[in-house]
Amino acid sequence: MVGKIQTMSVIKKKIKIDDTFYNLQIIRLVDNGAEAIRLIIPVFIMSDYARDLLNTCLKSIQHFSNESEIEIWVVDNNSSYKYVNWLKSLQGINLVLNRSEPINKFWSWATNHRSIKEKFGFNRGVQLRDASYSNAIGLELGRLSIPQDSKLIMTFHSDTIVTHPNWLEAFKSKLSDKIRISAFRRDPIRVHAYHIAGLLTDYQLMLKLGADFLPNMRNERFPEKPVYDVGDNVTIKFEENGYEGFHLPNTGLDETLIGIFPEGSVYNNMHSCDRCFNENSEVVFVHMGRGAPKSSGKYNDKGKTYPNQWIEISRQILEG
Repeated sequence: MVGKIQTMSVIKKKIKIDDTFYNLQIIRLVDNGAEAIRLIIPVFIMSDYARDLLNTCLKSIQHFSNESEIEIWVVDNNSSYKYVNWLKSLQGINLVLNRSEPINKFWSWATNHRSIKEKFGFNRGVQLRDASYSNAIGLELGRLSIPQDSKLIMTFHSDTIVTHPNWLEAFKSKLSDKIRISAFRRDPIRVHAYHIAGLLTDYQLMLKLGADFLPNMRNERFPEKPVYDVGDNVTIKFEENGYEGFHLPNTGLDETLIGIFPEGSVYNNMHSCDRCFNENSEVVFVHMGRGAPKSSGKYNDKGKTYPNQWIEISRQILEG
């Protein structure tokens, strides 16, 4: 399913964040109106594994979604042209293409490593070392590129998939005048924010409250405030103003839920992954975790699910 196709529009836009101007090319293929939920997926594709993770994520969304209810917006954060050209070949998605490297002016390590091609290879050093900031820039560029009358938005990481036709309803089911955030999990660390890797929220309320996705890692942005990660400011701003959120039942937070799976279930082959349920105890959303470092070959913890395994498991789920 790919959504309503219109004549392709290509728009150039300049957005300033933290004294850096990002010159964007916005390629829009799908326009389902203000009622459609805009799904924002920031990516930096540094390998074929990273590309395949994103492709798996996109296929799952398109397979299990009502095409008229959503728009997929992929924000590319300065990947190589090989992968940008691949993105341009995809159908049914809108693209925000950023060709400027996100450099965190608040962190001396990042500003001292601008010439990263010599030391790390193409773009890899800063974006992996300062993943929170890069991810936040992708999300900010995405939210400022979508139509600003959008009502609901949902942020994704590319190492996630949806797994059931009920997935979107599961996230929307408890939204109310008071509950304006719905996520796949709430983190038990830092400020206990709802996690940005799968978070549905009220975009008009974000605008009203001045909420953004920018982090405060190492207290670098606001020394007087607690440390918080990319996207956590949405939770902070909403709760400061009397709003609430909820999260799906999740094996990452409650390991006893793993006992729901029968012997032979494909979900038993996901190790250290978030498997999330609707009210009927059906899995609707899963998150591999640490997708960027795993795809780059920089992450070697034993007993985890890795991209090649993730892609095969996802294929089995999509083929049903």
